[in-house]
Amino acid sequence: MVEESNLIDEFKETFVDIYDTQPIFIEGLAYWLTSATLGYFATMPTLKRYYKKPNIYVIFSSVPWATRRSTVVTLGRRIYREIWKRFLDSVGEDNINEKVEPSIIREFTVEGGADWIQKSELNHYNIIAPEMGAMWSRMGQKNLSGIKQLLSQLYDGMGYTQYLSQLKKKENEYMRIIPEKLHFTLLGDLQEPQIYFDEFDLTQGIMRRILLIYEAPEDIDVESTKSEYMDITNDKSLDDEIKKISKKFVNRMLYLKEGVDVYIDPTSENYILQKEKQIKQEIKESINPVLSLHKPIEIEMLKKLPVLRIIASDKQFIDERYRELQIEDELKETKTFLRRAFKNLPDAIEKIVIRTKRPIISEAEAMKQKIIKKIVKEGDWISNLSQKMNATMKELQPYIDDLRQESRIYILRVQEKYKPTIYYTTNSERLDEQKKKYEEEGLTTSTSL
Repeated sequence: MVEESNLIDEFKETFVDIYDTQPIFIEGLAYWLTSATLGYFATMPTLKRYYKKPNIYVIFSSVPWATRRSTVVTLGRRIYREIWKRFLDSVGEDNINEKVEPSIIREFTVEGGADWIQKSELNHYNIIAPEMGAMWSRMGQKNLSGIKQLLSQLYDGMGYTQYLSQLKKKENEYMRIIPEKLHFTLLGDLQEPQIYFDEFDLTQGIMRRILLIYEAPEDIDVESTKSEYMDITNDKSLDDEIKKISKKFVNRMLYLKEGVDVYIDPTSENYILQKEKQIKQEIKESINPVLSLHKPIEIEMLKKLPVLRIIASDKQFIDERYRELQIEDELKETKTFLRRAFKNLPDAIEKIVIRTKRPIISEAEAMKQKIIKKIVKEGDWISNLSQKMNATMKELQPYIDDLRQESRIYILRVQEKYKPTIYYTTNSERLDEQKKKYEEEGLTTSTSL
């Protein structure tokens, strides 16, 4: 049996051995490169959204210098060029440079980007921005704030229209237009997220569309540091490896060029649905909902990355008529990658919120506030607290003890017919009233456990 290969895995194995960077950055680059090349030919027809292609935005983040982020982005730009030039040459296109170079955008304003796209008239574009921190900072300025909204729209295939003054304009110059359903991707890197991102980025939605891979200082593997000089007697030639992997991507593009539909199987669909419900519940119950607003990106990536994996594999189409593939086999690998990629994201989001001066509370305080909220919601008199909180009393007891000591909740133990019942309230007067009522009924009560 021939072992199945995958260009994403092969890319990672090749360039992790060459570059002095974090392996997760190389793997993230492999997913982006697949999206910017093979992803152009793939469609998810059953996805209930306007734009059904697996385009992704990827940003690498870390402390300066130590992880070679910009080197990884520059490598991505170089290989992207190589792949598309080879592909266009293979299908007999002419003026190849004029069709590849305009698809790479370094930085833009809303108006400038729209004019460039309207002039170049391509169907796919990629924002490739090494050291994009300065760019992101400028996007926070009032006159450039519309760029973030535009990036969100382009990700969703929504396009852009701006009506211009008709004074001294020819008839066809009244509008500035970015057509709908262009294939847009983004690749960039910046220093630590809290330096550039703010709460607006979380709430407006752009960060829910970005695969932000943040490597903390403690993730740096000092012992695996590689020399920037090639060992000409032993090391692989970088140029040769780029050409080799590019040819493989081109061969797969030629196979996919008529288009491929990728369908989600029932098992994967149910897993993603349950994950969505879990995240919605977390947001619903969160004391600081903004801290959970990055979590939908996990759902977004669970829908798109398995598709990228499957079109990067050497799988043949199941049905030539429908050219369909299913993602079930690739979901496991995607989940493994996302666990590693998102490992530091909660801490990064918390730092962003702290920087924008939104009050942050500890996990213990969040749980205590959740307990209080549940008691009040149940009429400020509740007995089956563990059931209502969907937790065991062993898990809740430390927080209950703290709340009692802080006089934020009160308990009443009532010895009823067969066993004692513990009631909880946040109101001391309510406690006294209920205590008196039960004692008048001849029941024994106590305010201690």
